[in-house]
Formats: sequence, C-alpha cells, structure tokens
Amino acid sequence: MKWMFLLLACTLIIPIACRKLCACDPVQPSPFFVATVINTAELACKKPLLRFKDTVASELNSFLGNGNNHLEYVAVNLPNSLNILGKEVTIEVSNITPATAIACTDIGPGYPQLYVVRAK
Repeated sequence: MKWMFLLLACTLIIPIACRKLCACDPVQPSPFFVATVINTAELACKKPLLRFKDTVASELNSFLGNGNNHLEYVAVNLPNSLNILGKEVTIEVSNITPATAIACTDIGPGYPQLYVVRAK
C-alpha cells in the first residue's frame, strides 16, 4: 500500500514540478529592422552610420529603450561587405553594452550606437 501511495504521489508531483520549471518565458529574439547606410565611416566614431525609416523609429527606439525617436545610429559590428554607401541592409540589433561600446570623439554631431547581431 505504501508503494501505491508513493507511486501515485510521484505521478502527480513530477508533472507539476516540471511544469513549474518550464514555465519561464523563452528569450524573445530581437526583431529585424531595415536601414540604409548613409555614411561608411561617421566622423566621430569611424563606424557606419545607418538611417532607419520613420515607420520603424518608434518600434526600434522602444526595443532599444531610447526615449527619443532617433532615426540615425552608429552601427557597431556591421560586416564590411554591407558597409556600402546607399546600401539597404536588414539587421538584427541589440543594445550597446560596456563590452561592445566604442569610444568616439566629440567631432561633429553625436549619434547613439547600436550593436548589430546579424545582418543581411
């Protein structure tokens, strides 16, 4: 009888315990955004400068956590093969972290940075 009770308890407890372990939210992939390369070596950072369309500005800034609706960003980690003036690129982005941030001079206007995870 003890074994039956133990078996029944395990049969009920294990699925409940596993469901709680698996109930965490999966990591959401970042969305892809389309941008145009408007400068291949921006004056202050010497990195590509991308311009996003007005239609995605609020979604992009919301994703990056920026309060302003920036349309132009310095792109860190954009592949050289896509760094062509006037080229339209589709990129997956993430926020800049201290490890991925680049130092820029104070020459010219300052643009926010974003990190390119993948590009095509």
